Amino acid sequence: MLHDRLGVLYFDYQGSEHYHLLYEDENGLVRRVHDVVQESTIPSMLTQLYDVIRECNVTVCSVMPDTLFSEHIRYEHVEALADVGLQYKFTQSDKKEVNTPHCFKVWKMGSTQRFIQFPAYMFVSNSRDGKWHLPQASTLLHTQQYLTKVLGQPVLYSASGLNSSIIRDERKSRGVVINHFPKEWVNTHHKELWNNIMAHTIDRPNWQVVQRNGNKGLSEVDKKKKYGFILDKNGSYLGAISHCNMGNGKFEVASYKDMREWEKFPVGFWKFKILDVSGTPFNGYEAPCQLHQRGKYWASSALLKFAKDSNILFEIENGVYWRGIDVLKQPFRQYASTMWEAKTRLQGMSEFPDRIAADNAMGTIKMGYVGLFGRFASEYSREYFHPDWHRLIIHQAIANQGYSLHKRIRENGVYPVMISTDAIVVLSDEDDANLAYPGILARQYLLAGYKLAGRFEMDESIIDAFEVLEGADLMKLLKGKIK
Repeated sequence: MLHDRLGVLYFDYQGSEHYHLLYEDENGLVRRVHDVVQESTIPSMLTQLYDVIRECNVTVCSVMPDTLFSEHIRYEHVEALADVGLQYKFTQSDKKEVNTPHCFKVWKMGSTQRFIQFPAYMFVSNSRDGKWHLPQASTLLHTQQYLTKVLGQPVLYSASGLNSSIIRDERKSRGVVINHFPKEWVNTHHKELWNNIMAHTIDRPNWQVVQRNGNKGLSEVDKKKKYGFILDKNGSYLGAISHCNMGNGKFEVASYKDMREWEKFPVGFWKFKILDVSGTPFNGYEAPCQLHQRGKYWASSALLKFAKDSNILFEIENGVYWRGIDVLKQPFRQYASTMWEAKTRLQGMSEFPDRIAADNAMGTIKMGYVGLFGRFASEYSREYFHPDWHRLIIHQAIANQGYSLHKRIRENGVYPVMISTDAIVVLSDEDDANLAYPGILARQYLLAGYKLAGRFEMDESIIDAFEVLEGADLMKLLKGKIK
């Protein structure tokens, strides 16, 4: 994409009729043009806006959400541009039933297409309402400038759209072709088997320490510990996406010989039966057994490889796999690196001094990659509908976490007392996480590295909570104790 020239239409205060344009010129300097649009009918204002952004060579113009222009814009106003000889095209994310366009292109025949967007109606952030925080026009301009600086392009109509554009550009540069998930073929030939796999694959573990007698609660040794630490993983799913190999076409149903040689197939799902956990710390007491979940008995090749490496003994009873020619080797590795590096770079205050705009941009990036994971499970995602990829990524994340736990258990003898999706809780007499859990923070600023979410001091209420609370309720209490 050629470099976009960015601009923002705003007015002085609520109810003002004086609209101004804040924009960057060809040298990247910020300019202001006053009274660029006179308040009249919305179609007339659109025509005036097009004329001024064309004169200033702005290619992406955002209209501040607090303006009357943004509040009253409707599809019919854009369609009226045809009456004055202007061409227009709505972006693919718009839904006619809403009647408020997010973004559209407008141009005169033979001239540059220019985007006019309305962030009030765009989903662009992982914030609660999906919107950017825009206290002033410069914040909006800086948000788009920052995204352009770290990703090479601004948001045009949504965080998902920006995400798709980045993936499309990277796929094109690498020559990666993504085939649609063969839904019709699966439903015709292997519907029952595939539905069984999807219904019974392993989920992310949520576990807390259990005593050998089956009772919940901390051991007598752990009850005497002075401190607790909550450690969270940076971009768990993004890290898993970066390492995942993906099936890209029709799968094969495993023969008996294939099941005996399942490790030869790095992309597949296998029905397993646990045989023995006595020789592993992942026995459900010292640490969670990732394969032991009620009603779950299918796991990916990557997850089973972790289980084998950690000495969980199992046998294979059925399976499906993708042959080598139908396997994409880490197709999203560069994408994951691009998104994480962009998000990390935005934390630099000297390069990105407008911290509200930087937070907006980081929210857009996070919404993009978290949304991509969800798109794999949605039938409305066209070529990105890949329920197999969705489960492969989950299992890669579980395996990655398992390897981290196993390394600390082997090297330092440190066992968790709770696992809550990505978070690990450990107890110690040390008041420093680096001493309590040696090496765990070595990659705290990197993708898939662990960072310290908080430290708390042990007390009787925490000891009691491990006996009566579970899951989210227990984690909420522990986070409330952080100092």
